[in-house]
Amino acid sequence: MLLQRRSKPDDDTPYLGYLELPQGKISKNESMEEAASRELREETGLELRAILLGGPSPYGSDEPTSSLTTFRPPICVVDTEQNHIGVAIIVTAGGRITSTQEAAEHEWVALHRIPGILASGCVFPLNRPMLEELLKRGSEISGALSEQEVQ
Repeated sequence: MLLQRRSKPDDDTPYLGYLELPQGKISKNESMEEAASRELREETGLELRAILLGGPSPYGSDEPTSSLTTFRPPICVVDTEQNHIGVAIIVTAGGRITSTQEAAEHEWVALHRIPGILASGCVFPLNRPMLEELLKRGSEISGALSEQEVQ
């Protein structure tokens, strides 16, 4: 899994320098997959190849003012204090990692190292429960990766 260090210069939170997953906000009229692809590229330089776990499904609606899609994330975290919803999806990516203004010190981390990283106390709070849940689902993730390698 890819972790990075927060380095956004205008970060007004106390979490500058914390480790995090590549992440960001969805833009107006952007699908979840488009947002994930854009954020991954902006923060890491990598290109999203495929969503392995979680994904979009069109939702037919008779409402003329809506275009609805359901999205099955493997993990969703809600922060009711800061009014954030974090959705984790598992993807494969290609390309070369590049440091950006938003994130630096990217590192590929094996699942068995995550408990030690969580114990350090320097993980972005919205990502902590995501990483803990990913640990619980390690075999599911490994299975999805193995299946992708076969394709």
